Amino acid sequence: MTMKRIWIPMVLAILVSLGIGIGVLADGSAVPSLFHNDEAWYKDSVAPLLVKDSIYHVPADMFGMFGEIGVSWHREEENLLITHTDGTYVSLLFSTKTAVVNGQIQENISVFRENGYTYVDAEWLAGIFSLVCEYAQSEDGRMILRIAEIGAVRSMEELLSRYTAEYTPAETKEPETGEPEPQPGDGIKRIFIVTDDNYEKTGTVPAEDIVESSGMVCTLFFHQRTKDAKLMEYGFLGDGGICVGSVEEAETMNARLKKLGCRRMGLVLPADENTDRDALRQAGYVVVEPDFTVTPTTDPDLLYEELYAWMLENDTAVVRVGWDGCSQRMLALLCNLTANPEWCRSDVLLP
Repeated sequence: MTMKRIWIPMVLAILVSLGIGIGVLADGSAVPSLFHNDEAWYKDSVAPLLVKDSIYHVPADMFGMFGEIGVSWHREEENLLITHTDGTYVSLLFSTKTAVVNGQIQENISVFRENGYTYVDAEWLAGIFSLVCEYAQSEDGRMILRIAEIGAVRSMEELLSRYTAEYTPAETKEPETGEPEPQPGDGIKRIFIVTDDNYEKTGTVPAEDIVESSGMVCTLFFHQRTKDAKLMEYGFLGDGGICVGSVEEAETMNARLKKLGCRRMGLVLPADENTDRDALRQAGYVVVEPDFTVTPTTDPDLLYEELYAWMLENDTAVVRVGWDGCSQRMLALLCNLTANPEWCRSDVLLP
């Protein structure tokens, strides 16, 4: 299977420091626009950094990537509630653009919806939760923003240089029409298909092979019992993840990957409902929560109807499939959904 890769261009040194860490990149068009701590925002391709009225806005969901911060909607998505385990909270009423911040009312909050995501003023919300905003700028003027906890491990320069070192150029092919490939924010909906390595069964067709033969792509998550040969086959490309239930399991898996010469994997698919998601996030992992999950008892056609209705209202969906017959039927239905690539495509999650 040929896995999708992304090329992160060479990063120049930070040239200017104004307290918010402004730097310059050499042609940073492929660099993610948003980072949280030392990882890229994994939905950056569909929910990137946006500027409105000279204010930098980020998806509110991104703050849920910080282990001690929770993001939830109430009252039919009218009330956005963001809370910290230390008691700090923001209760934002979308329609009136007002918020209650730790008991104090604030008005004229910059908030809007775009591509199915609710965007908030990045620096305003980061400041409430004592997070730091750092910026870099590409030569074409595109901005890169990292929101980080105080004392984040890597500097902005080190973080971007890491992407240069860990990714290699992918082979590119010009479209037959000669037109440029659509870019993030192009209005195309995306299905993120994820599957875990079924180490228990043999003689079955791997879900990732079915996906590839159908012209789609998926992200494969490895278990502790995944064989070394399979880890080495996929582990160099950087678009896989690990299926674990704890930080200890995640660190054990990454130690094994390091021994094999593979890159560290930051994406985590929870092994079960008891997986300690908060601890994983605090350890720097990105926890992938599927919007739809196919099991051996799932009715694929009914689930497809729900997914189709979801995609009419949202721009992304994370669908977890297995290796059973129901999953194979669901993948066939997803092929129909992505048959028109100008409307909907499958894609790979990136850490």
